[in-house]
Amino acid sequence: DVVTGIYLVLLGLIIKTDLIALIAVLIVFVPPLIKKLKARLTYPRLGYVAFPEKSRNRGLLTLALLAVALLAIILLSLLAAVTDKPWGWNKWLPLLPAILFLGALLSLAVRSGIRRYYLLAGLALVLGVVFTLPALPGRMDNLVLYLFALGGILAVWGAILLISFLRKNPLQAEETRDGE
Repeated sequence: DVVTGIYLVLLGLIIKTDLIALIAVLIVFVPPLIKKLKARLTYPRLGYVAFPEKSRNRGLLTLALLAVALLAIILLSLLAAVTDKPWGWNKWLPLLPAILFLGALLSLAVRSGIRRYYLLAGLALVLGVVFTLPALPGRMDNLVLYLFALGGILAVWGAILLISFLRKNPLQAEETRDGE
């Protein structure tokens, strides 16, 4: 959660500063960073088990959610076009990641049985709707504000969970071999 939150905040900063090429840097460096953090913080406390990969294709589900999100944005933009307010399609951009996060977090909640993911899924969707309401001057300001809000909440929430986990699961002293 903490890494996802930081990633979203950095993504918001990248979009706000128009340094879109740095997204590739995040995609390349974040996964190895996560692996190293897990190896340092969680594996020594809980151990490591490699589960076999399931043959399900989750890419199709993601594409379906993306199509639904795009359709929602198009419909909302068309509805906004018939009103007397000049809202552009950029205003509705927070709905795209909100619907994607909703689907991903609900899937994670169902598979893991962890109830906090239901709450986070609802929060992601509510924030997506809330950040379509203000008419901000910048072309991507609504999306950036959404990424900052959700990323900040996830980073703080994740940090609290991580600190709690580290306190509840201190590193155990290494066992000695042959009674030494």
